[in-house]
Amino acid sequence: MQNWLRHIKLKKMLNSHFMKVFSLKNMYITFLNTPH
Repeated sequence: MQNWLRHIKLKKMLNSHFMKVFSLKNMYITFLNTPH
């Protein structure tokens, strides 16, 4: 049971980290695509 909870916590951490990276990447791509 304890293992399972730890696994979920880890998964959530990874997920939020991935979302952060993903949104940064999107912002960067948008920045590159906008004419200056």
